[in-house]
Amino acid sequence: TAPTPTGSPNKVVRMHCQDKIATVNQRHWEWAVAKGAGCTIPWLDLDPLLLRQYASGELRTMPRRLRDIYPANVLAGATNQDVLCLSSGGGQQSAVFGLLGARVTVLDLTASQLKGDRTAAAHYGYDLITIQGDMRDLSPLADGSFDLVYQGNSMAWVPDVGQIYRGV
Repeated sequence: TAPTPTGSPNKVVRMHCQDKIATVNQRHWEWAVAKGAGCTIPWLDLDPLLLRQYASGELRTMPRRLRDIYPANVLAGATNQDVLCLSSGGGQQSAVFGLLGARVTVLDLTASQLKGDRTAAAHYGYDLITIQGDMRDLSPLADGSFDLVYQGNSMAWVPDVGQIYRGV
């Protein structure tokens, strides 16, 4: 079964809980996407073989694209796993997990960032569930729905990371 309230891949779900913090963050990231900031551009040039080699520890050097996804063993067991990319929209991390054979769900505050994830999924041909919502409120997701929760650098954008850890 799908780990989200929709039960359907390639579907967009929207969660509604907006406060001042979410509003400011959402505006910032919509602006960043509009300006073409590097962290908002989907990775459409990934090499699946290189990804598998990186995930299995076969490479001595880290591919430049993957410098933000570490350690490599986070990716090693992704195949056939339910992965939540938490506040990691844009089509980068979701593309990596999708190409490694994970069932990917992305939760992000910004519609434009989630569009990047859908662009990457369509480009590479994997299923994806996107949820527009705040990483501080994971209550719409069923407990135990994911084998792995991947979170990039978004913790810096909220005042209480403990709230997020409790939700996870």
